Amino acid sequence: MSDRCYVELVCAPQHEKEFEEIGFHQEYEEDAPKGTLRMVDIEANGAAQEDLESLAELGIPFYGWHGPGCEYGAALFASAGKKYVFQDSIYGEFPAVPVLSSGKLAPKDLRDAKRYWKLLPLAKKTAAKLAKLADTEKKA
Repeated sequence: MSDRCYVELVCAPQHEKEFEEIGFHQEYEEDAPKGTLRMVDIEANGAAQEDLESLAELGIPFYGWHGPGCEYGAALFASAGKKYVFQDSIYGEFPAVPVLSSGKLAPKDLRDAKRYWKLLPLAKKTAAKLAKLADTEKKA
């Protein structure tokens, strides 16, 4: 058995099937931002990173976090319009940026953390817009 961990994400309802196909199920409906779905995989193999990257390449918007596994720490991720960022995190809430022995922040990690904060609002906005579209189509 490979390394597994808890993964939670938010997506538009139009993409529920794609996430179910990789092992996620809807949970915490009342906590999801209006019209979106909160989905979880409580034992995601390798934090489902390869599958999530594949869905991001298809242009599916989503964002979320995963807890630590035995071989890796917690991380945050966001996808919007084929842009995807994955960043180590502290407690699944804030990007983690290591401090080097020189006292400077690790440049690549800092760059990735900035990319995460920049992409996260776009991922949220895109998922919410798709959710609103799905709600409008249901009412029509």
